[in-house]
Amino acid sequence: MEPRGEGRDVEGCWTVNAVAMAPVEVTVLPPKHEAFCHAYIANGMNATQAAAEVGYSAKTARVQGARLLTYAAIQARIRELLEPKLRKWDLTADRVLAEVAKVAYFNMGTILHITPNGDPYIDLSAISAEEMAAIGSAEIEDFIDRRETDADGKPIAREVRRVKVKPHDKLKALELGMRHLRLLHDKLEVVFDEDVAAALNSARQRAIQHRQQRLEVISQEDVNDE
Repeated sequence: MEPRGEGRDVEGCWTVNAVAMAPVEVTVLPPKHEAFCHAYIANGMNATQAAAEVGYSAKTARVQGARLLTYAAIQARIRELLEPKLRKWDLTADRVLAEVAKVAYFNMGTILHITPNGDPYIDLSAISAEEMAAIGSAEIEDFIDRRETDADGKPIAREVRRVKVKPHDKLKALELGMRHLRLLHDKLEVVFDEDVAAALNSARQRAIQHRQQRLEVISQEDVNDE
């Protein structure tokens, strides 16, 4: 029975209005598509595994998963399922970028000091909470050093505390920031002659035609599965 006052969209999904107190549109997906959305999130955003879990064959799972992700209704449902998790984790773009910036701009001079004799030592007493976020790990080791001797040649026991501090990867954080600002791109430039270009273009056209034919077959299989 069709919901009254509403209709089915081009993807075969029902769009109905929520109760009057919360006028938010809720997209009701076919069961198989709804299961795909949950499986997609559970599998770490892996569309191929999600499609396989909801019943698509191993041969078509990759293509079907990619196809399902192009549906606006499925994209909206995935966002809806993710929203509570994002709120729970307080995960926003601004906060993520702020954490990346803490690592990218961290200066070891904040904690690494040099004595007048040129000996380095670590001092964490003045480090701020923001700077602490850039620290990946810290190891503290207490031991007895007996390398020094007294006038009689006897070892002198001296308590020593060794502190090892390793910040997060600064270059990686800078790389992430540059990619976000589109200052860094993975680009492969290939130079070839016109004959090779023509041959590749012809092969590309044949591949597109073959893919289109294959998608038509897969779409029909999907309809049959549902």
